[in-house]
Amino acid sequence: MTGVSQSAGVMKQAFANAFALFTGGGIIGVVQQVWGFLKDSKEDALASAKSAADLTATLQSTGHAAGLTADEIQRIGQERAKVTLFDDDETNRASAMLLTFTNIKKGGFEDAIPAIQDLATKMGGDGPADMKGATVQLGKSLNDPVKGITALTRVGVTFTDQQKEQIAAMVKAGNTAGAQKLILAEMNKEFGGSAEAARKAAGGMATLSMRWGEMKETVGDFVSEGLSKLSQWLGRVLDNAEPIVDIFVELGGEVVNLWHDVSDLVDGLGLFEEKGDSAVSVANFLKGAITLLVAPLRVCAAVMHGIIDGFITWYNKSEMLRGVLGGLGAMIVSVFTTVKDYALKILGGVGDILIGIFTLDKNKIAAGFKSSLAGTADLALESGQKAAKAFMDSYEANKNNHITRSVRVETTESTAGAGGVPTGGGEEPAGESEKANAAR
Repeated sequence: MTGVSQSAGVMKQAFANAFALFTGGGIIGVVQQVWGFLKDSKEDALASAKSAADLTATLQSTGHAAGLTADEIQRIGQERAKVTLFDDDETNRASAMLLTFTNIKKGGFEDAIPAIQDLATKMGGDGPADMKGATVQLGKSLNDPVKGITALTRVGVTFTDQQKEQIAAMVKAGNTAGAQKLILAEMNKEFGGSAEAARKAAGGMATLSMRWGEMKETVGDFVSEGLSKLSQWLGRVLDNAEPIVDIFVELGGEVVNLWHDVSDLVDGLGLFEEKGDSAVSVANFLKGAITLLVAPLRVCAAVMHGIIDGFITWYNKSEMLRGVLGGLGAMIVSVFTTVKDYALKILGGVGDILIGIFTLDKNKIAAGFKSSLAGTADLALESGQKAAKAFMDSYEANKNNHITRSVRVETTESTAGAGGVPTGGGEEPAGESEKANAAR
């Protein structure tokens, strides 16, 4: 029966389509992106904590020779992150490295950080290509100004003979800070403002990227703190779990003792011996209980049998009912199939939008919106057309379908004592009932 088979298969098709949407429509991809975001946030927060710890350790190992506190140095990084492409963690790492050059003191230290960022920006890819290289380069120059100006000359910083003599005289007189300021002034003349100019050239996306990084660190702090508290709590649970284990051990012993007591009682009363006849009593009790429990099920079965019998009679007599049911089944399958095909495109577009948001890719966001809108429009048009056609085709095809009843003959017992004669069940064509009656 084609119409009924199609209707019965609708639910199965719906579940299959739903699973296809879940596995192929980008939802899992989005979940993976969110999980990746949380994982990256945790790693960024740990890296930030590590740079802060390294800064504190360097201050202690150098005996606070620079004359600055950790908070003062970290504020430098926070302020520079607002106007350059270097985040506060990068600047903190450079500051920790600069602290190892103990001749650089408060006053010169604060001016040296922007100069390091300008040098790293200007010389990227040619010479010190990052903050670490620039920090070592300038740190050596400021720590020993007389020898340091020679190293700076190699990266393009030029000093006149008069400046070189002035630097040497300052160092000889014990005015190392003055010599450092002269070097930083020359650095600023040739490289000054490079880091801030790079930030301005990057535009609003650079600002968004920096803010995004800060937000990831904040989220990562929450994740790390939550995991830390959870692990501490689980540790406390395990530390205090021994009394719980003891309780279960004691309970097990009590259960064993109870089992022995019950066994002794049963053996003493002879409940499992044949003369006690307890098996017959238990069987009769179970028979009565099961009879009571099965009675409502028999009533329900009779009602369902009546409903199904009435529906089959109506279905076989009504041509319109057969056509409508077949058409509706085909229409629903058509709609689900069309939705599945286009949902992959629509949800794929939504996934592209979310991925674009997480990765700051505006082209992917635009492509995602375009794909989702186009898929929605196509779905609305094609699903209606296909559903209407499927209904009409299946309506005509199912008008002549009928449900064939099967005949079941129960086993009967002969009154002549010859024993029961079992007969098979199956479809019985019209005109065979007299033979069946004669056989019975």
